[in-house]
Amino acid sequence: MREQRRWLCYDAYARVCMSLGMNQMLAALSYYIVGKVALKAPGAAMVSLLGFQVISFLLLRLDITSGFHATKEAIAIICFVPLPPIYIGSLTWIARANPDFHKVLLQYLFLPGYILHGGWLFIIAMVLAPGAADALSIPRRLRTVLYLDGLHLEQEG
Repeated sequence: MREQRRWLCYDAYARVCMSLGMNQMLAALSYYIVGKVALKAPGAAMVSLLGFQVISFLLLRLDITSGFHATKEAIAIICFVPLPPIYIGSLTWIARANPDFHKVLLQYLFLPGYILHGGWLFIIAMVLAPGAADALSIPRRLRTVLYLDGLHLEQEG
């Protein structure tokens, strides 16, 4: 039974990695669109960027269960997930539209976008941290992990 619990933890964290991996892949695609695609077609790049951010937001809504502060978490997700790539994309578009824009200033203006992205990684680490009273040490806020935990709940009851 102990071995089964350990495999349950491995499976739970594999699901966490898949969820976060998809989120980070969409973020990487967003930054790629901002950097490469915007050189040829800025309008199409901005529309694609918005599309990828909507997909990322909807996948997070599917993956993470609502907590006690669902409104605060939704605002945090809106601020930390789509805002950094959209902000950096807008700065890139402004810099390309105005070639006289000061390059050193532009580098400092990019910094908040990357800080917000790092903040998102911190928030998701806090949201998906296992509970203190959790004997299995699995993140119970991820919906796919909750489907795995039927065995644990039956044994406690």
